[in-house]
Amino acid sequence: MMRAATLTAAALIASMAQAQDDGITISTSHDDGLLVFDFADANVPEYYAGFVAATATLPSYRYFDSEDAALAAVRDGFRPDVTKLCLGSLGAWNASDLIEPWDTSLVPAWTDLTLQQVFYGNPDPDRVTFLPVNQGATAVVYNVETTDAAQVASLAVFADPAFAGRISIPDNVDDAFALGYLATGVTDWTLATEDDFAAAAAFLRTVRDNGARFWGQAGELGNWLYTGEVTVAWAWSDTYAELRANGLPLAFERAPVEGSTIWLCGFANVRDGQGDEALAYDFINALLAPETTAAYVARGAAHANTVGMSEISAETLTNAGVAPLQGRVLPQLPLSAEHRAAMVAEFARIKAGD
Repeated sequence: MMRAATLTAAALIASMAQAQDDGITISTSHDDGLLVFDFADANVPEYYAGFVAATATLPSYRYFDSEDAALAAVRDGFRPDVTKLCLGSLGAWNASDLIEPWDTSLVPAWTDLTLQQVFYGNPDPDRVTFLPVNQGATAVVYNVETTDAAQVASLAVFADPAFAGRISIPDNVDDAFALGYLATGVTDWTLATEDDFAAAAAFLRTVRDNGARFWGQAGELGNWLYTGEVTVAWAWSDTYAELRANGLPLAFERAPVEGSTIWLCGFANVRDGQGDEALAYDFINALLAPETTAAYVARGAAHANTVGMSEISAETLTNAGVAPLQGRVLPQLPLSAEHRAAMVAEFARIKAGD
């Protein structure tokens, strides 16, 4: 979710080599650079090429497995300069007082960002703690050689005994509960009642008992799909795009009868970060530049910059799994800290077999 994308050593070396060819001296030390906290394997040089050009430095990255683990680390004293987060966890981050507002006057692309995305993350226009960067979908990925489209027309496929042991869902609390809520009739989780929560959790337990595998990285899911161990998965658009590009015979069903979900991720400015604040703005401005849009779309995510997105064809967006969608959609909106904590605790119990 990009939640996560894969950085190859060759890509990083090529980025550094090109910069050196252009007469830029590259620094990778956090002592004189920027420290970014992000999902595992999310370091993609094409996203921050403008940062390298502007600062003659590469950002240093530290990785987390989940946004909840990231929040716990910062609460325990770890101080990156910026951190990736998605909307579902924004309420908990805001409540923690560990992030501070961005100065939008220092963000040239601010007026070009998708207004709806900006509002989702910042209902208070005078306190912008979240800058949206990339949006994607989570829906049903399936092997077209073994599964018919009619079989994935409903999210009930994940509870269907005919697919026992051949299904997979993300090891991600937001996407898991989005599946549970959708399957039980909820498309706005901010309005979910205790009964709705219990029904969603019960559905996820049924999915677990149907032999669901919990996938963490695209490569892991790709191996299962390649071997046939998994034929149907609840997966991200960026994961679908990556696996399809690698030749797997996959389709992406975004319109089952119960619906699918969209997520929005971006960056927050960590309070008391140890690096130069100017570098945080150089970094976010590189990510939000329209020149970066194509790199995000190529990896299965829509970009927050509307100018850049206007240059992308409808066919390209469809192939990436992020074309505009009519139908039932659960947007992963910010949740209260209490609601999210309940989801995290319940998902841990579900995975543990409770």
